[in-house]
Amino acid sequence: MFTSRTSPRTPARRVRIGALLASAALVAGVLPSSVALAGAPAEDPTLAVFEIYYRGKPAAKTAEYAAKVEQRIVKEGGFDVINKIDAEKLVYAKYPKSEDVTLEESADAVKKIVDDATTIFFEQGAGPALEKLRDAREKLQRIVDSMSLSEELKKGYIDTQMLLTLIYLKSNSQDKAEEVMRALVRQVGQDASINTDNYHPDAVALYRETYRKMSEQRVGQISVRSNPPGADVYINGIKQDKTTPAVFEGLFPGEVRIQVKKGERSSHMRTINVETGTVHEFDVDLAFESALAFGNGRYGLEFLDELDRKRNLGPFAAKLGELVGVDYVAVVGLGDDKGETKLEGHLVQTESDKVLRGTGMDANANVVSKRRIGEMAYYIMYGITEFGTNYLPWYENTKGWILTGVGVVAGGLGGLSYAMYSSDRKDAECNPNTTTCALDEAGRQDAKKSAETERTLAYTGFGVGAAALVGGILIFALDNEEDPDAEVKPVLPGTGIKTTSIQPIFTPQGDVGLGATFTF
Repeated sequence: MFTSRTSPRTPARRVRIGALLASAALVAGVLPSSVALAGAPAEDPTLAVFEIYYRGKPAAKTAEYAAKVEQRIVKEGGFDVINKIDAEKLVYAKYPKSEDVTLEESADAVKKIVDDATTIFFEQGAGPALEKLRDAREKLQRIVDSMSLSEELKKGYIDTQMLLTLIYLKSNSQDKAEEVMRALVRQVGQDASINTDNYHPDAVALYRETYRKMSEQRVGQISVRSNPPGADVYINGIKQDKTTPAVFEGLFPGEVRIQVKKGERSSHMRTINVETGTVHEFDVDLAFESALAFGNGRYGLEFLDELDRKRNLGPFAAKLGELVGVDYVAVVGLGDDKGETKLEGHLVQTESDKVLRGTGMDANANVVSKRRIGEMAYYIMYGITEFGTNYLPWYENTKGWILTGVGVVAGGLGGLSYAMYSSDRKDAECNPNTTTCALDEAGRQDAKKSAETERTLAYTGFGVGAAALVGGILIFALDNEEDPDAEVKPVLPGTGIKTTSIQPIFTPQGDVGLGATFTF
């Protein structure tokens, strides 16, 4: 379930600097514990890395950033990182994944399936229609289990169950017909639309008899509370008259699906097995459940805005940490600060609900930077914020080449203009009394005017070209452009020394320190 890796250590010319880094850990606020330098290393703490999103804000690269930061943490060692697949299973076990489909799409799909099955039933018989309806029933049940019922979906569900019941009756499968009816009664209860005007009398009669028998056992109770209170309650997809907190009585025994909604927030669909004579308690943290962002390519928490994140990140991340069984939770993703894209990273301690540290680094919303990945991984692990800067070689400086190109083009145009100026000037200064001129008097006057214009253009081109070339050379020499894909080298707090690798030290007593190796 957990993945960890300890970086290899080269003995030659490398030393362990325990005391220096232990004090640096306290200065940087690395971990909230006293520091010890002695004792054998204890088991590494466990960590889960999740993504962070903001509602309505695009963050196409968040998942990639989070995954690569996690990979870098695993590479550096010091934490046992829970596998994403295993963590998702634990989350879905308590908060089932919902179908990614809208009510309108679902209703249309159900109607088409039922219409096709009805046509097949009357044209080809019960056998072919039964096969199609079985598939339709499974798909429809998954949809019904994952969302509240609209009137269209409810009608489609009833149509499917009633037609399936009729086919089983015509095929002399009474037990299967009764099983379908029990599922229908548990889902919709007593529904006035199920009558002989809309459905076959045999299917309606079985529905009414099944409802009568099940009503004698309708004594189940569920108590529903939510934070915040005053939320709507949906039982088996049907909105109830009472809001939370409330007790709902007269439920059929068996599985009951419950969902709670208030405003833009909604809980995940939960299934409770209702038993006769028992009041089942159901508590919902609506804010937390609506913040869960799992499925559809997302894996983490979604907040309404920055204020919502500041208020709820600690407790929400701690709940996720408790759910997947880790000591710490890191959340990573793209955010926005006054219109500027930032790569956010926060570390939360599960036991205390405390956000130990958080930061935002300049980032490109459309490009994943290898450098930012390394910086964020080091920040999450050790709280380090200072890094040695690696620059691109001069010949990869885009601005320098742009200016140099402008200089070359401007100089070339200046040279061309000067050549035209020289030619026109020669024609304009031709003396017909001493030599044969190619142009008459009017032509020589036009050439003179052209020469004046061309001289101005030539000198302007030479000036612009020279300035651009000098500017390009200066940019190549002085403007160091940061390399986004360079290997990150952290700088120890207060030392200015670049490390080769860095790891926390844990003792059996639970004390914490930092250790690093580097080459002199």
